[in-house]
Amino acid sequence: MNRKQTLLQLDPLYSGASLAEGEKITMKFVMRLLDSFLKEKALHYRYAIIIVKEMLALLKKTPSLQKVNIPEGGQLVVVGDTHGQLSDVATLLKLGGMPSNKNVYVFNGDFVDRGEQSLEVLFLIYSMKLALPNRVFLNRGNHELRRMNEKYGFLDDVLDEYDEEMYEVIVSTFNWIPFSTLINEKVLVIHGGLFQFDDVTIEELSNLNEERGQNIPRKSKLTRRSQFLVENMMWSDPDPNIHSWTESVRGAGIIFGAQHTYDFLKLNNLECIIRSHQMVDAGYQQLFNNRCITIFSASYYGGTNENQGAILIYKHGQKDWTAPEFKTYYAENMVKNEQQRKQEQMNETLNKLFARIFEHRHELRLEYQKKANENGVVSLTVWGRVLQAITGLTIQWNTFLPYLAKIEEGGGINYSKFLSQFQISAEKGFMRLWQQDVVRTICELILAKFANLKTAFKALDADGNGSLSYDEFHAALVDIDCGLADRQIADFMTSMDKNQDGSIDFKEFKERFELTNRKIRLKEETLRHIKRVQDGIAKKKLSVKKAFLLFDADGNHRVSYREFTRILKKEFDGHSYSQEQRRDLFNFIDDNESGSISYKEFKMAFDPNFEKKVSDWEMEMMQRVFDTIRRSRVQLNALFRSMDKNNHGTVSPTEFKSALEGMNHLLSHSISDVQLNKLTDTVPKDEKNFIMYNQFLQSFNVERIAPKKSKSKRS
Repeated sequence: MNRKQTLLQLDPLYSGASLAEGEKITMKFVMRLLDSFLKEKALHYRYAIIIVKEMLALLKKTPSLQKVNIPEGGQLVVVGDTHGQLSDVATLLKLGGMPSNKNVYVFNGDFVDRGEQSLEVLFLIYSMKLALPNRVFLNRGNHELRRMNEKYGFLDDVLDEYDEEMYEVIVSTFNWIPFSTLINEKVLVIHGGLFQFDDVTIEELSNLNEERGQNIPRKSKLTRRSQFLVENMMWSDPDPNIHSWTESVRGAGIIFGAQHTYDFLKLNNLECIIRSHQMVDAGYQQLFNNRCITIFSASYYGGTNENQGAILIYKHGQKDWTAPEFKTYYAENMVKNEQQRKQEQMNETLNKLFARIFEHRHELRLEYQKKANENGVVSLTVWGRVLQAITGLTIQWNTFLPYLAKIEEGGGINYSKFLSQFQISAEKGFMRLWQQDVVRTICELILAKFANLKTAFKALDADGNGSLSYDEFHAALVDIDCGLADRQIADFMTSMDKNQDGSIDFKEFKERFELTNRKIRLKEETLRHIKRVQDGIAKKKLSVKKAFLLFDADGNHRVSYREFTRILKKEFDGHSYSQEQRRDLFNFIDDNESGSISYKEFKMAFDPNFEKKVSDWEMEMMQRVFDTIRRSRVQLNALFRSMDKNNHGTVSPTEFKSALEGMNHLLSHSISDVQLNKLTDTVPKDEKNFIMYNQFLQSFNVERIAPKKSKSKRS
């Protein structure tokens, strides 16, 4: 049996949608296919290849511009980008009704890429077209294009499930999809937008067959007017701030304005144009006196946005083509059982609550401080009322109590513990590098002004009461120009306030700064020596405790300089160190300058995990910065995309910093210049030193860090 026969061979256990020998694709098959996909069953190669080959033959017979009239007593539904989001397609079919002789559909491009079920969406749309070729119409989008599929995931999807031959046939179908649809001679539906020419007519759009059946070249390779028309239709965008038209920052298509739209409509006796191509928060947008309508059908687009999806509906006898009906939605997953559905809804609700609590944590903390007892505890009633007042969410907060907070033994909720649970998880390693770099800068600024931490603390303690209040701490950090915004300073203090009493004593201050302080004064040479001893301890398979006991020859729980040098020479190749190097190493470990090393000091130097335990506070301090970026992801993504002229998904460090500075200016400088510079330096870059902005934007998610349970002692 050859490879092709193997692919076509049906597994006896296959339970997905199927076609009997000689069976035509009908809406009954479409319903079986949808049901199968919603149950997460892939379509067998045997049936998939039938669909795409029949679709290719059908598309070759269709014109470049399709003309459709709304059937008497029926309606027409326009669908925008779906991008492989099957749950959106299932939802919009439920809202708009399945295609039928009375229910016409126009799918306006971008069926695939980015979503996780591009194949399912494509096969479903193709099957509907095959079942009702005169009632289902497809327009080509900029993602029905080989180079986009290779970049945004669809190629990988096909090769993972099928093979290269399947991919090539599908790409061939993309090349034959029509470019536009004309509704009742009054409404033009195109994926992107209008043209860089002022004299484009419907007749010309009807005669673009020269550009069918082939890939669309990049803009720099275009030579014929007809190529520019096709590229414009797939890539252009409207802008209310533009009068006529201008070049697009996408590097493809144009940006067109109101007058350009009115002129095109008047020339062609049209009422309006419908396009897709851009995510809009409400799922639809009406511009230029409703003469240009955007429809976007992928809700929660890409999993990182909170936009709605929408469909547009015209009824038979429609009098005002600029006033269609819109149906908006958030996609529902109709395959899950009731319990799964409830759990998903709960998770979705909790994620939104986590984000809302995190965004308002500063205001919540201030309000709780007024109402808490001396132990920082508020009653359950106060806890819920404050949450409702500050977040603006009128819900039964006590219902979510088990998912949000822990009740103290004496009753009530410790508000500081409650609020400190919610963090933005920095998934990428570069976040920790960024945090450490910013914190190091703060420490360097403090230590540059004061001889040591004890002197620094006394100087910052303006009233001399042995603790730092918020006002004292804020004034000090502002004075040294530490690189933190006001609210970041508040978060910084909160992270240092270990006992959560609203002030910082010297022990808390020293514990938070001493590790970074040690790093700053650590010589590069001494760092190498510490690493060699760490490696030696690991090689001997000793715990840090046992290694300390090895050095502590007289068993007095302290290691003298003599004991240290003797064991260093005997067990850890200390003969290769000069006397000065051994003394530098000992002095560095002897952090309190007592003349001997305690177990804690030894552990700080040689336990590779100790730094992680101490430096977790850095994450908390940076939460304000993370939140600023998280809440600006949509705007930043738009800025990055406008700079990414070649649609490579990357921007240069200069462009990256420029976008962040623009966002920061709009947000009254929530992030300092120090942080922006260090972020630009540490964010991951590709081999060409460009920044992958999608990866960066997906690094910020609010989650609840549940308090660790104390370990029970064995009896």
